[in-house]
Amino acid sequence: PAQQPALVAVQQTIEKILVRQEAAKLAAKDGADKLARLQKGESVSLSWAASRGITRAHAPQIAPEAVAEVFKTDAAKTPAYAGTQVPGGAYALYRIAAVKKFAGGADEPPAARALRQKYAQTVAEQELMAWMDALKTRHAVTINKAAFEAKEK
Repeated sequence: PAQQPALVAVQQTIEKILVRQEAAKLAAKDGADKLARLQKGESVSLSWAASRGITRAHAPQIAPEAVAEVFKTDAAKTPAYAGTQVPGGAYALYRIAAVKKFAGGADEPPAARALRQKYAQTVAEQELMAWMDALKTRHAVTINKAAFEAKEK
């Protein structure tokens, strides 16, 4: 039958879990402090890994939460910095050294080309709708239902 284990039997496991939780809290606090200092332009003693390029669709060995954080970061002025807590309790800092604009070409995969075209179409539709809404607020619009009915007959 199932029974509750003695405290002595699980004490080390509980201690390890609590130590990991506390270490994660401290790592998050230290990482957030370093990120804030980096964003202010202060010097922070860190050893960065070698630079590498990533895309939203291809970022090997980087947690999805971190990729989202990197792409949310304003990189108008480089270097820019991003940071987030990643699975396992660690806090990862990212230095954005350069942002390269996408240059589609003959070697662009068809799926990427189709996605880019759909995105451009969606943006154009949204801009048109916003323009139409702006016109409606600036100018009074009335619909003459009698004119519609007369055309149908």
